Amino acid sequence: MKAAVKVTGRIVCAALLVLALGTARAHAAGEKKRLAVLDFSANNTSDANARIVRNAFEVMLYKTSLYNMLERRQVELVLKEQGFQASGCVDTACAIEIGKMLSADLVAVGSLDRIDMYIVSVKVIDIANGSVVYADNERSANEGGLYNALELLVARYSGRAAAPEESGKARPEKNPWEQMKEWFEDAEKALPEKKADKDGSGLSWYAGVMNQYTRIGGIDANLSGARGGIVLMDCLTVGVSGMGLTYPTRREKFEGRPYVGSYPNVEMGWGGLLLEYYLFPKERFQLSFGTTIGAGGYGFTKAGDTGDEPDNGAGGSFFLLEPEIGGYITMLRYFRFGVLGSYRYTTGA
Repeated sequence: MKAAVKVTGRIVCAALLVLALGTARAHAAGEKKRLAVLDFSANNTSDANARIVRNAFEVMLYKTSLYNMLERRQVELVLKEQGFQASGCVDTACAIEIGKMLSADLVAVGSLDRIDMYIVSVKVIDIANGSVVYADNERSANEGGLYNALELLVARYSGRAAAPEESGKARPEKNPWEQMKEWFEDAEKALPEKKADKDGSGLSWYAGVMNQYTRIGGIDANLSGARGGIVLMDCLTVGVSGMGLTYPTRREKFEGRPYVGSYPNVEMGWGGLLLEYYLFPKERFQLSFGTTIGAGGYGFTKAGDTGDEPDNGAGGSFFLLEPEIGGYITMLRYFRFGVLGSYRYTTGA
């Protein structure tokens, strides 16, 4: 009977020990790390903007419920007692020193920079081993987009903190769009820095080549040309546009029957004033509305003629109005691609 009691007692004690160890481990695993967010530095923008971004970043981290956030006042009080100035602390050594003063596990530092757009950069440092556990940045075309930029940063960081990638585990392949986006961003970083628009005028210019499919007199045709102009307030272009016929250039194509005369070649072109307005001019994707107002002409030339001696008895001129709507994607700072649709009104031809 005693033996049975002893065995039972050992089993109960062993069960209690396992339960106690399990509880201790669960507590350790569920313990939140203490995280302090330091002041963000401001480059080419106001300190007030940097403080707003820093405060919003702190609140977003708190809402993830993954960390014990050290309050801003608590951080300032400890640093004041130590006679330490945390403003502008963005390097790892500085963050580690402050983190030790605060008894924090993690310290987040960041900056708000402005070149031709806003760039929010954040870095999270593990105080125990001095390693950078997260570093990332996001861009915003204007102040209104900074909140969305912060949300993306917090989502990416909190996702890593909640479920870090296993060592050696293959990362999921990125879709073609993500790969293209990264290529554009890397190429953009390789370009020389663009000077900020200090006077706020938003004045710039652009020039580009165009290729256009159209129908002329019921015949499929192709035109090539160029356009360019001055861009006012980042959204309104005032410039010029011109197009020339590249196909078909044979008269019989237009007339739909063999031509046996002396002037078998066709020449045609037009140009004029270009007005174009952009929606979302500082975003990667833009929508445009515009029109070309001008004039053009056409004529017939001899075989092998350079066009210096057209048949003055054939051909003519016309007035042109061509409204258009289009979409652009900015691939690099100095390169974009667009697709436009237009309808051409002509009189006098």
